[in-house]
Amino acid sequence: MLHGNWRVPWQTNEFKRCPFINDCLGAQPENGRRRKFGMNGTESNRSASDGCVHGTQGVLCSQCIEGFTRDAATCTECAAEDMGLRVGILIVVMILVVVLFVALKRKLKTAWRKYRSLYRDFLRIASIFVTFSQINTSIPSIIEVPWPQNFVGFVSNFNVVNIDVFALIGVNCIGNFDFYMSFIAMCGLPTVIAVWTLFTLWYSTKRMNQKVKLMSPGDTDLMCEESYHMLYHFTDDDGGGEVSPKEFSSLLLNLGWEVETHEAEELILLLSNW
Repeated sequence: MLHGNWRVPWQTNEFKRCPFINDCLGAQPENGRRRKFGMNGTESNRSASDGCVHGTQGVLCSQCIEGFTRDAATCTECAAEDMGLRVGILIVVMILVVVLFVALKRKLKTAWRKYRSLYRDFLRIASIFVTFSQINTSIPSIIEVPWPQNFVGFVSNFNVVNIDVFALIGVNCIGNFDFYMSFIAMCGLPTVIAVWTLFTLWYSTKRMNQKVKLMSPGDTDLMCEESYHMLYHFTDDDGGGEVSPKEFSSLLLNLGWEVETHEAEELILLLSNW
């Protein structure tokens, strides 16, 4: 068997190319002849043995054994402090992201009209970057062509965008967690985001109601005026300084009234005369 291929256990005469070529043992052609390698990866005079290099296992030798974690394209042995260091870095990054989000949210509250388009463009660009990075990292395993090993190693550096929490913190350093457990954890991530969003909405609504109850009549009028002002800027979607009938009908629709564009135009004229 050639180096970089994996023998299918249930079909012993069938071979599959490994995504990480150096993880699969076998004879490696060099200068027109085949070199022989043993199970430990050293050159041998006998025929090459099937199997995975030390530290890998599973289908196509794509999984790391317990005590090893995959860094880019290579399964490396875990050090004693690896798990704690990875978890600490992940927590610090998450805290920084939350702090940055809160700071931007407060900034946008005071200057929403100025930075609204920039904020939306940033989210679109970030979404496109993450989506294309996820596509690139999956190409070597989806399209079965002999991809150059340097390309496979390069795209594997962007595996962080796949949000594989188990791989990010290196859980294989403390136990043998297979693909199914990792997949279940990734499937649970959208549920966590949905629960967090609902909790944030509930907490914000409760806090807002308590704040309104404790306001004086003057503060209530001021807050009402500020709300109308903010509502106007939300309605003026194109930033033209005027609310068009279409924008006004969209606002009324969001508030619970089904109003057509021509009806919104008549209402604007009525309010202007009034």
